[in-house]
Amino acid sequence: MNLIFFVATGEKYVALAKHAIATLRLTYKEDIILLSDQNVNINNVITKKINHKKNGKHLKALSFQHIDFAAYDKIFYFDVDIVFCQNINLIFNHIDETNIVCVKAQSPKKIFFSNCCRFACDNKKEEEISKKICGSNSGVFGGSSKNVLAFCEQWLKNLEKPNALRNQNFKDIYDQPSYNATIVNLLLSKSIKQTFLPSHLYSYNGKNLEKVLFSHLTHKKDLLEKISRKIIQKNKNRISLL
Repeated sequence: MNLIFFVATGEKYVALAKHAIATLRLTYKEDIILLSDQNVNINNVITKKINHKKNGKHLKALSFQHIDFAAYDKIFYFDVDIVFCQNINLIFNHIDETNIVCVKAQSPKKIFFSNCCRFACDNKKEEEISKKICGSNSGVFGGSSKNVLAFCEQWLKNLEKPNALRNQNFKDIYDQPSYNATIVNLLLSKSIKQTFLPSHLYSYNGKNLEKVLFSHLTHKKDLLEKISRKIIQKNKNRISLL
């Protein structure tokens, strides 16, 4: 059994989650879990209300405390501002026992090295490896249940470091620098390797919807709603022709 899970804090992100899940359910029939600070009911989705005092960004890393990862073989996390266009089950083929699967950011160098996304390196080895790896988007990651657990545990440790991983442009903790740090930690430990999904499998901002498995719309609520409705209607039309 495989799992796809989401995190949605606040009504705005719950609304996005409903659209994302509606497109996901067109091809994906296994478990979906939604963690939220809201009361949410969605058919065929396991929803869990999480009462917490920390920033919502922590919920990705804290997910292992609320989901029994060991009950699943392979796990993927997706941000809620994503639409699913084709048979998403294919992404699980890219997971093995040694890797964490990521997607490259829309602007990899910017997302890794910008002031709001870089992290404070603890030593020269971390600094050296951080300059070599290409930035990945914290909005999508997956792996075996064991590797996702290890990833989230390390991510939470990094999130809880005072100030070093704070977004310089905002007052609160931002998850991308701590995500970057976690990738570096795992690569240095050689316990888990980083694997990127092939770039032809996904897009940003609704491009190539006929070809990609999913598209990340980066907080574009109106566009996500419009595209999700089109995808669902197209699927209904296809079924009616069968």
